[in-house]
Parts: sequence; structure tokens; C-alpha cells
Amino acid sequence: MHLNALKVTCLALSFLFSIGCFAQTQHGVVKTRGRLDAGGKLIEGERLADAVVTVKGRNPVRSGNNGEFSFPVPGKFFFLQGVKKQGYSIADPDILSKQFSYSKDNPLFVVLEKPETQLADKLAAERKIRRTLQRTLQSREDEIEQLKEQNKITRQEYQQKLQDLYAEQEKNEKLISDMAERYSQIDYDQVDEFNRRISNLILNGELTKADSLLNTKGDINARVAALRQHQDINAKEEADLAKRQENLQKSKAYTQKELDDLAEDCYHKYEICKMNLRNDSAANYLEVRADLDTANVEWQFQTGYFLKEYLAAYDKALSYYLRVLRNADEQYDTSHSGVARTYNNIGSVFLAQNDLAKALDNYNKALEIRKRSFGEQHQDVAGSYDNIGNVYFRQGNYTKALEYYSNALEIQQAIFGEGHSDVAASYGGIGSVFYSQGDYSKALENYQKALEIQQSLFGENNILVASDYHNIGNVFYSQGDFSKALEYYLKALEIRRGILGERHPDVADNYFNIGLVYSSLGDYDKSFDNHNKSLEIRRSFLGDNNPLVATSYFNIGILFQSVGNYPQAIKYLSKYIEIQKNMYGESKPELAENYNAIGLMYATQGHFEKAYEYCSKALEITGNTLGENHPQYLSIKENIDLINQYWKK
Repeated sequence: MHLNALKVTCLALSFLFSIGCFAQTQHGVVKTRGRLDAGGKLIEGERLADAVVTVKGRNPVRSGNNGEFSFPVPGKFFFLQGVKKQGYSIADPDILSKQFSYSKDNPLFVVLEKPETQLADKLAAERKIRRTLQRTLQSREDEIEQLKEQNKITRQEYQQKLQDLYAEQEKNEKLISDMAERYSQIDYDQVDEFNRRISNLILNGELTKADSLLNTKGDINARVAALRQHQDINAKEEADLAKRQENLQKSKAYTQKELDDLAEDCYHKYEICKMNLRNDSAANYLEVRADLDTANVEWQFQTGYFLKEYLAAYDKALSYYLRVLRNADEQYDTSHSGVARTYNNIGSVFLAQNDLAKALDNYNKALEIRKRSFGEQHQDVAGSYDNIGNVYFRQGNYTKALEYYSNALEIQQAIFGEGHSDVAASYGGIGSVFYSQGDYSKALENYQKALEIQQSLFGENNILVASDYHNIGNVFYSQGDFSKALEYYLKALEIRRGILGERHPDVADNYFNIGLVYSSLGDYDKSFDNHNKSLEIRRSFLGDNNPLVATSYFNIGILFQSVGNYPQAIKYLSKYIEIQKNMYGESKPELAENYNAIGLMYATQGHFEKAYEYCSKALEITGNTLGENHPQYLSIKENIDLINQYWKK
């Protein structure tokens, strides 16, 4: 053999040998879902032959008669790309986006199910959950009735408790859907006996028994403390790994088992609290679980979502989403849909906090990933267009906002047709652009399209329907039809308070607009009442240094000016100016207008030195921003001349 050919052959053999040394074989099983019978006994799933399993970067393999398959794994991790068998679909599609770790001892279980069977399982679970919630509702109603009969609450408190109870019940549709989806996907072959019992009790509405059974393991917080103690032990053991390897491995195995056990129990506690309508406690158990394993992306995401949507706890939600992002960057490649989803949710928090630059940055990152992954004609891409349109709208860039809303609408109509909630959302965005441009007829046309779609899908008591009512109220207000505006604002307020409770930013927006209507109608007492409610809620969520809070201070100041209470008007307008200065400096013409207004109010009260001070500030800002030939500059100069005349007298 030629010498060079011999070298090539040896190199090839060496390369093949190195692959053989470092590649491991991952074993797996394709099967149907293990179920529980009516008495909670396990019915094992059936193993499926001839299923085609595709792993990213590997050739497809086929399951044998016993459902088993195997494939080589060169590294520590792998991704499933697809599992196909005629007449079956994947029970949990999320497995196609998960990163799996190679395990020599633990096979990979892939659960397939006939679509009709999975649908039947989901409907059966949903039916049981609905019955449980109905019993919970009846029990809570009976408690309230008993309090009334025992004269422990007033009639007004009795009615309010019932209203709050029914409003909470309206929010449970997503809970029902999520729980039914979860229970229809659980493979009980892979669940131990204790957790099978817990799941069976919860699904059959025996919540007290489920909670009691969980409590037999001890207090969650005490167990968390015990887990922390073991984790500390682990850290110390690692320092002397060579001497204590055997003890360390045993401790790690215990810790992982306890962590998994605690996580499952926390989630069961969350489900029990949510079904008992205790959102604060439900959130606490999600947070406990998320903090047990900060690298678990799904736990962090679920916690962030619940905090944002149910409690409007934006800063806390953001902390969990940022934790998701750090983990997603490490666990997935940059084009993964989970990374895009995280950027999108971070953007939604910044939008709620009115940090528009950061919201736009994160929404754009999500859009870029989604377009690379899915192409242009995809609902996630349309969703990103809608979100970016929202940011441009908030920035006052109506041309850009209309462009993005229209892109979203075109994709959504092509995918869904006309009767879809995403289509309605795009109509709403387009309506808002026309409204801001003063084209009220087109704004009303788009808002009403959105309202009709949402009502047909969700009925009357839905948060999206409330938003459409609010938008239509804005149009009537701008057209000067204050009675119509008030009618629609009150409809929106009633729905939002019923679903979100009294203390929510959307409820604050409604109070603010109702305050504007009453001011326009000359009913200043009701205007003050609504504006003060709006200000209190906004401050509790946004703090003092926020444009929406500033706007509330401004409107209350103008109200005090309208009724001739100049000291109070000056107080609130000064707070408005302080926030504006903190955010933008003293380079905005609007600040000059407010300085001038405060100066004139001081002059009206005979405080000419103060009047001169504020009008001079107004003159300086106007000269720097608009120039000394601008009519506003000349008007302020005339005011200062008059103040000087009276001051000298």
C-alpha cells in the first residue's frame, strides 16, 4: 500500500475509534399514556412498534415490537426532532422543544396517543374540574349566606362578597383549560403511587383529602429548609470529593428526589389554592417551586406569567422572566422558539411599565428569531408585529404603528379568517391609530369590528371586551358625546373590576377617563372622586416617577384650578412638573405652559414675587425651545410685564 494511503487509512480508523469511545447509546420507549381507572388504579400504557423517532443531527430510527429504540449520543445533551406513527400524535408537543440529558440508566419515554383518545381524556378531565369548581363556588356561597344570616356582615358587604366571588369564577376558564390539558397528558406509568393518589384526588374534587395527604409529608417550608440543609452539605462535600465521593453521591440522589417531590407538591398546592380562589397563596407556591431550581425554565416562566397576569406584580414577574432568559441562552440555541417567547414576555412587562425603549428592543429580538424559525406567514410573527405596533403607538409614531398592525392583520386573516381574537386585537390597534390621528369614524369602525369578534368568541364578561368598550368610549369622548362616552367607560369598568379586582392599572385607566367625562359635564365632585381613585392605584403599581402618574397629578391640578382652589392646584401641578423634570429635564415646552399657569395663579392670589419666579422660568424654557419670536414666548412676556406693574404698586 502507498505510504500516503496508509496514513489516510490510519487517520480514518483513529477518527472512527474516537467516536466509538466517546459516543453513548441512549435507549427509549414509545408507548401510549398510562391512565387511572375510576378507582384510581393504574392502567399501564401500551408499547408501540414501528414509530419513527428523529433526533436532531441523527438519522431516524424505528421502534421495535416492544416499543424500544436507541440511538448514539456524542455529547451530554440531545433534542428530539419528531416522532411519527400513523394514526397517533405526540401527547405532549413540548418535548420537541426540550433539551434532554443523556442517561445510561433511565430510558427516554415518548408518549403517543390517538387524537380522539386524547380529546376524550381532556374533556373528561375538564368535566371533573368544572364540577369541583362548581362545588367550591356553592360552598363559598353558602358561607357568605351564613355570615349574612348570622348578621356578621352588612347587606352591602354581603353583595360585595358575592360580586367578588362571581368575578373570580369568571377568571377560571384558563385554569380549567390548563389543568385539563395537564391531566390529559400525564403518563401515570412514570408517576409514583403517592403522586398518582394526589392527582386522582385533585381531579375528582377531593381537595381537602389531597391537601391532608400532602401534609403527611410535613410542612412545605420545613421541608424546604431541610432541602437547603442538604444542599449546603453537598457544597461542603464537594470540597473533599475524593474522600467522600460515595456519601456525596447518595446525598445528591436524595436531594434530587426530594427536590422533585417538593416541586410536585408545591404545584399541587398551587392548584388547590387557585381552585379555592386564593391567588396570593397560589403565587407563593409557584415562587417556592421556582426558587428550588432556578435553572428550570418552565418553572420560572409559569411563575412570571402568573405574577404578571393575575397579580400585576411587574417587577417580580420581570425577575423570573430574566431568569428564564439566562437559562434559555445556556440551554437552547439562539433561534429557539423558547428564547423568542421569553423576549416577548419581557417586552410585555416593560410595556406595562411604560419603558418603551426596552419593550421595543425585546419585541424586536423576538420578531427576528420567529421570522428565522417560522418564516413570515406564522401567528407568532403576527403577534410580534402587533406588539411592536403597540410600542410605536405609545411613542406617537402612528405611521409605523399602522404599518405593523396592518402586517399583523394580513397574516392573521390569512391564517385564521375573520373570527379570531388575534384579528380583533389588530383591528383594535388600527382603530387606536386612527383615533390618535383624529379620524374618529375609521377608529369607531375598527373598534366595533374588534368588539363584535370578541363578544362572539367570549361573551360579555371578558377582559378583551372591556378594552374594546373603553376604546369606543374614547371615540365618543373626543367627539363631545359625553353621555355615550360615560356609558361605554362604565361598561368597561364593570367588567374589569369584576375580573381584575379594584386595584389594577386597567381599572385605574377607566377611573381616569370617567373623571375626564364628569369634568366635561361640570360634575367636579365625581370628577375628583374618579381621578383620585385612578391616582391612588397608579401610584401603588408605578410609583411616583411615571408619566401616567404625572398625568393624574396634572388633571387633578386643573380641576382645582377650575373650582378656584389655587393652592391645591399649584400643589398638584408642581408634582406634575417635578415628575416631568425627573424624566425629561426642563427642555419640554409643556413645562413652560405649567410654570406659566402656576405663575398666573400666584398672581391671582397676590403673591407677585412667586408669580414672577414661575413666569420667568416659563419664559426661559420657551425662549430656549421655541424661540423669542414665538407667540407663546410673547404672551408669557406680557404676563411678566403685568406682574411687574402690580408688584411695584
